[in-house]
Amino acid sequence: MTGTSTTSGPSDTNAATGTSTTDNAPGAPDTGGPAEVAGTGGPAGVAGASGAGGPAGVSGASGASDTSAVSGSGVVVLRPVTAGDLDLFEGEFATQDGTGAFQWFGFTPAHRLRARHERDGLLGPDGGVLTVTVAGAVAGRVEWFASAWGRPDTSTCWTLAIGLFPAARGRGTGTLAQRLLARYLFAHTRAERIQAWTDQANLAEQRALARAGFTREGVLRSAQWRGGRWHDQVLYSLLRSDLPPAD
Repeated sequence: MTGTSTTSGPSDTNAATGTSTTDNAPGAPDTGGPAEVAGTGGPAGVAGASGAGGPAGVSGASGASDTSAVSGSGVVVLRPVTAGDLDLFEGEFATQDGTGAFQWFGFTPAHRLRARHERDGLLGPDGGVLTVTVAGAVAGRVEWFASAWGRPDTSTCWTLAIGLFPAARGRGTGTLAQRLLARYLFAHTRAERIQAWTDQANLAEQRALARAGFTREGVLRSAQWRGGRWHDQVLYSLLRSDLPPAD
């Protein structure tokens, strides 16, 4: 993911945290995290703004849908982004203290994210953004965008990103939110592979991805420019066949 950062763009997101415990975004333009969300429309069936709704096509043992599950801090829900959420993102992710050092790529404009939200609600065929709530309170966002390991028509997968507000980190929310997003994407798209990467020093996000079921694949050397130098990134993946039928 991956992880996100400022509201001008995630994850990450998500995909995306100097002191962050969950962000891991690749740091694309306009977002300080994942690449821009492109396209119009978007997958159906995500939970509504109230946090309810959405198909239960990939239910866990608890009976939660593929966009909600119960954690120790309360019910974690993924739902479409609202205009009010954008205000919260902009406030929480506007500085390095909010994003954390692993997701701070400098100040970025917020109007582009708002323009995309007005155009397609941040849900498109090439990627999307969903708000993460815990016990009804907004805690951050998850994002996904298309990446290719060759010809796009034969080698495309989703890259996941996440960004959580500082107060929401370290509570297991990142693990559950990333697992929910993976379930959602496997249920509503034909993806075979979902991947995420994070800074080699971001051990908290690496643990979160491992707990979410992702497999560490290796190190991408000097893959991300941040803070005046290049940083190694650790690549993780989750295949459709890796996801258990129930949590």
